[in-house]
Amino acid sequence: MSREKETTIRLNAKMKNRSQILRLLRNSDFVSRVDMAKELGLTRSAITIITKEMIEEGLIRETSHHPLDSSNTPGPNRVYLEISPDFKFVFGVAVERKTVNVGLSNINGSVLGKRYYNLQDTKNVTYLLRTIISGCKEILEENCLSSKDVLAMGICLNESFFEGNMDKEDLYNEVATVIREQMGIFACFDELTNGLALAEMDFYRVHDVKGSSRKFLYISNEHNIVASFAIKNSSLEDYILNKVDFGNIISHVSKNVSSSFDKLDSINKHASVFALKKIVDKIYYGDKDTKLYKMAKEKDMSISELVLFDSNVKIDSAVRNIFNEACEWIAVGVYNCSRLLNTDKIIFFGQIFENSNFSDCFNKSLKEFLPKELFEKICISKISVRTNFLAGCAIAVKDVLIKYGGYDPMFIKKNR
Repeated sequence: MSREKETTIRLNAKMKNRSQILRLLRNSDFVSRVDMAKELGLTRSAITIITKEMIEEGLIRETSHHPLDSSNTPGPNRVYLEISPDFKFVFGVAVERKTVNVGLSNINGSVLGKRYYNLQDTKNVTYLLRTIISGCKEILEENCLSSKDVLAMGICLNESFFEGNMDKEDLYNEVATVIREQMGIFACFDELTNGLALAEMDFYRVHDVKGSSRKFLYISNEHNIVASFAIKNSSLEDYILNKVDFGNIISHVSKNVSSSFDKLDSINKHASVFALKKIVDKIYYGDKDTKLYKMAKEKDMSISELVLFDSNVKIDSAVRNIFNEACEWIAVGVYNCSRLLNTDKIIFFGQIFENSNFSDCFNKSLKEFLPKELFEKICISKISVRTNFLAGCAIAVKDVLIKYGGYDPMFIKKNR
C-alpha cells in the first residue's frame, strides 16, 4: 500500500471519530468522557487521546456546567465537554431577489458584524460575487481577523433568485469556486427555511425547553410559501430534515370540518408574498390620490411593499379582506399538512409576520378556523429572517464542522 493511501486511510478514520464526537456534543450539548466512550463504543483511553487533541486545537472545551435535570444528574467534580463557540468564525450570506445580507458570527450565531446591500443587477452573478466578497473583507478588517480565522461560509439563496438565472447546481459551483479562489474559504449552501429551522431547534435545545417537540413543521412565507419538516431520528440521535411542498398543497378538505376549508387550489397562488403583492398592486394601480400612494412615494417603495411590511401603515377594508383571505388559505395548508405529517409544533418564518397588521389577521383566522389543539401548536419564530439570518448560516456551517471532524474542509478535500 502506498504511503499516500495509508495517510488517507488514517485521516479518514481520525476524521470519522472526531465527527462522531462532535455530532454527539451537538445533539447532547454536554457529555462526559465516560458517557462518550459508552455511546460511541470506543475505549476511554482512545476518547482521552482524541479529545485532548481537539481541546488543544480549541475545537472543544471542558466545562463543569451542566443543565441539571432528573434524567442526568452530574456527579461530584464531573467534567463535561462542549463545542467551543469561538473555535472559528462563520460567514453567513443570504441572497434574496434584490438584497444581499452578509455577516460574521461565531459557530453559535453570535454576531460580530453585518452588512446589507441592494442589488442593482439581479441577473449578474459576477456583480453578486463582488458584492459578497467586498462585504466579507470589510467585516474581517473591522474585527482584525483574516480568512484563516473563518471555518466556512454558509450561503442561503432564496428560490426566487434562480428565476432567469442559471441552473441551481451550476450557480452553486461557480459561487463556491470564486469564494475559494479569492478568499480561501469553503462555501456550503442551504435553503433559507432549512437553515432557520435548524437554528430554531438549536434555540430550543440551548434553552433546555423540556418536552420540546420531536416533529417540527417550519413554514416560510416569502416569494413562495415553502416548508421544512424535521423529525428526530432516535436510532441516529439526529434530526432528519425534508422539504414539504406546502405552497402547492391541493388537498380538498371536507365541509364537515369547516366551510372555510372548502377550497381547492394552490396556496402559493393566493397567499405567498409574491401573490399578495400582485393583488395589492392591482387594487391601487393608477390611483394616485390615496394616502397610501403618497406615503409609498415618500418612502420610495411600492404600495404593496408598504402594506405588507410596514406595521405603521393603517390598512383599509380592502387590504384587510386580502389579508383575511390569505390567512384562510394558509389555514387550509396548515390543516392539511398537520393531518398528513402529524406535527407537534408548527413554526412560521418571514418578514410579513413581523407586520402586526398581518399577524393579527393571521392569528384571528387560524384561531377561528383551526381546531383548538392544532391552533395551540402554531407560533411565529423568534428568529427574524432579515436580522438574524446568520443563525441559519451558522447552523449550516456547524454541519460542515461535524462532517469534517473540525478540520478545514478545504484541507480535507486537498488531501484525499
